[in-house]
Amino acid sequence: MPPVPASRLRRATLSLALFALALSPAACSSDDGATSAGSEPPAGSSSASTASADDAPTTSSNIAEPSTTASVPSSSSTAADPTTSSTAAGTSTTGSAAAGLALTVDGLLLVDTSDGSTTPLAFGTNMGNVVQGVSAVLGPPDQTTEGNPECGNGQGATATWTEEIAIDFDLDGRFLSWILRPDSALTDLTGVGLGSSYYELVATWAVDVEETTLGREFATSPDGTGLGGLLEGDGPGAEITELWAGPICAFR
Repeated sequence: MPPVPASRLRRATLSLALFALALSPAACSSDDGATSAGSEPPAGSSSASTASADDAPTTSSNIAEPSTTASVPSSSSTAADPTTSSTAAGTSTTGSAAAGLALTVDGLLLVDTSDGSTTPLAFGTNMGNVVQGVSAVLGPPDQTTEGNPECGNGQGATATWTEEIAIDFDLDGRFLSWILRPDSALTDLTGVGLGSSYYELVATWAVDVEETTLGREFATSPDGTGLGGLLEGDGPGAEITELWAGPICAFR
């Protein structure tokens, strides 16, 4: 290929320089326009674009306050708040968004069925937080009563959802235990609940079974602080007829 004459190279270089020079005022004008647009909104623009963060509307939880309260001392808690997000499923949820309630060996779980995220209500959680969280799923309790002084579990108050669950709180207003009502449909996350078989129970929980004055009783913890209940019959097909967790009011 023959070499390009030097004169053609110079003309090409000069043409490029002039083209760049011609573009420079437009670029400056564009930059100036962007600056002025950022400092002063054009006429007729929406006031929403200049609203400050201080003008943003505040939000509050949609969780309804329980309709009844117990006569136990109120106290603050550092335990899980039902409006606090959980990292169990890598996403956050609030108590008001929870659509389900699951049983656990150390309390309850609020479950957002849209994404599977959960919020724990562990034993020791403040009574107000527990009642609010459960009420977001089941509605307000049917009754809240003072504890039975004859119970040996330190019961100070009981909130009862007649069709589903009764929850005990200690004398300081902390979540103490729960026990299912006879026709409850509540289960743990694996589906174990009233009517489940012994086979289904031991597939999820390691339990000891013994005969007591209550009947054929099972427990995950010998001190009564974990999951417990009663079985009807023997063998793997024996059904769960009672289910609870934590120290309940039981006279053995």
